[in-house]
Amino acid sequence: MRRSIDALPSILSLGGALLALGGIALDTAIHAAQPGLIHLESPFSLTNPGHVAIGAGVLMAVAGATGVVYRDLRPRRPLIARSAVAAVTVAVLVAAVVTATAFEVLQVSPSATSEVPTTPGPPTAAQRHAAADLVTRTRRAARRFESLDYAIGLGYQVRLNSPSALLVHYENPDLLQDRYVLDPNHPQALVYLHGRTGTRLVGVMYIMPDQAETGPDIGGELTRWHVHPGQCLTPDGLPAAATGPGCPPGTFLGPGPQMLHVWTTDRFGSPFTDDISWTGALSAWLAL
Repeated sequence: MRRSIDALPSILSLGGALLALGGIALDTAIHAAQPGLIHLESPFSLTNPGHVAIGAGVLMAVAGATGVVYRDLRPRRPLIARSAVAAVTVAVLVAAVVTATAFEVLQVSPSATSEVPTTPGPPTAAQRHAAADLVTRTRRAARRFESLDYAIGLGYQVRLNSPSALLVHYENPDLLQDRYVLDPNHPQALVYLHGRTGTRLVGVMYIMPDQAETGPDIGGELTRWHVHPGQCLTPDGLPAAATGPGCPPGTFLGPGPQMLHVWTTDRFGSPFTDDISWTGALSAWLAL
């Protein structure tokens, strides 16, 4: 009986390592069957059984390794053994809190983007002026959308990501028309930040009406449009929110229409960037 108990940490550690390896294999198989899934899920998704197996396996391996250290040190160094267990416990708790914060607070968007080619070479003076003018007109017109309730009343609805994300895109499908292309008074999508003190508008997103249409190249490299190469789309080609592996019923995976962000805050660097780092998102969340 004693030997069985002493062997338990080693068994747990080995079992955890095998479970993590099995999770990697399962995740590889899932992505091989659904290549576009990489554009729809976060680095660790609880709806992906492969990711769950990897996480559980790592925890088991850490627990087992800690048990082995405690078992071997306890007879000769009991204080060190207890300290090692306490240190690992604290580290696991801290990692759990950081991970939970990353999912609940720092989730920006799981969907990868691809930039659309623009006019080669540095932007001309005219392009710089056009880009600056678009930012000025967009920020001025966006003031009327500061209230999320007001925007929802106009027909804006969550489409591109989860309502629990830090940055949430609200899209109005009625505005996906040629006459509203780059129209600051009729932006196709609004981006709100769910900060510590409430919801705040931080940008708009212009969306071309159709996947086949190319966005106006008004600012050269300054105003790069982007597309989501793997995006859940409704039958009429509109972006749809993905809540787990695969697309929701009634939608399909395909390249979305071209999009251009214009941020109303300077905390993300360029007012047109589509690549927001987690540090930029955290900075905005702490400040707003």
